[in-house]
Amino acid sequence: MVIDWAAVVDGGIPVLAGIYGMGLGYGFIRSASINRKPGLVVNFKWLGPLLIAFGIFLGFKTHAHNMHPSAREIAEAIASRVKLPKKIDNITILDAIDGKQDMIIYRFRITAPVQRFGGHLNAEHKLKDLILGKACSDTNFKEILKNGYSLEMRYKLEADPEDVLISVPPKLCGY
Repeated sequence: MVIDWAAVVDGGIPVLAGIYGMGLGYGFIRSASINRKPGLVVNFKWLGPLLIAFGIFLGFKTHAHNMHPSAREIAEAIASRVKLPKKIDNITILDAIDGKQDMIIYRFRITAPVQRFGGHLNAEHKLKDLILGKACSDTNFKEILKNGYSLEMRYKLEADPEDVLISVPPKLCGY
């Protein structure tokens, strides 16, 4: 079991402050400077539980973020390891990597004319076969899909107004 220390600290500080405040409010803890102000001490009776609830909320929120970062953060991390634009092969260039909701979006540019593939539909079929065949076997893609993110490949073909869009949801690979 791995302890998420960021969540423990983020949530633990308000929880401890709330317990201390409740102790003061109900008289379990004595403080000479605070007990001289009875109006203030009464407020600790409701302020303590409020701080505890806030600490629990904050801890869960931090934990959820650490366990499932946003797609934008993942895309930024991937893009930081790759110098963009990156030439993939003699006709394919990776221009950008973005993230939106739970989707990692790769934006490619094909520098060969669409006629080389026999038209838009043939190019789309060839690209789909290539990506769908590779997505479930590539270790990097598998890691992304296993964590619940979808992949989207967008190809801009030279002299073609339509992009080719290929989506790979986690369930395609059994995740």
